[in-house]
Amino acid sequence: MVTARGRHGRSESGHALVFALVALLMVSVAGSLLAGSLLLHLRTARHEADAIRLAALADAAVAASLAELAASPASRGVIERDFGGGSIASDIDRPEPELAVVVARAVYGRSTRRVRAEVRLTAAGPRVIAWRPLPPAAAR
Repeated sequence: MVTARGRHGRSESGHALVFALVALLMVSVAGSLLAGSLLLHLRTARHEADAIRLAALADAAVAASLAELAASPASRGVIERDFGGGSIASDIDRPEPELAVVVARAVYGRSTRRVRAEVRLTAAGPRVIAWRPLPPAAAR
């Protein structure tokens, strides 16, 4: 019977086991790092998709407010309602007869986005002249 023996006659089968365990450990660590990287990428992509949906909902709230103003310049805003998987609402103030300020709110999941739009009321209909995002907890 032939056995694996080194130059000095000792068995080397223990070394092969150590090398196999080290290789297995390295493959496990690489797999863990890859899984962590993919999970981080998935979370980032989901967060970006939610932010895009929230921005679209806020724009929809402004658009609904413009439609309300076009139908009735005395409109006070859009009552909260479900829309596109979230909810939208707005308040309309009239600091001047030909100017309206719309504060629109969109909620998607746990996130809220608020925007403020200044709207000029013209014979051709309402026109947005200024728009900016507001902090989620900001008052008008």
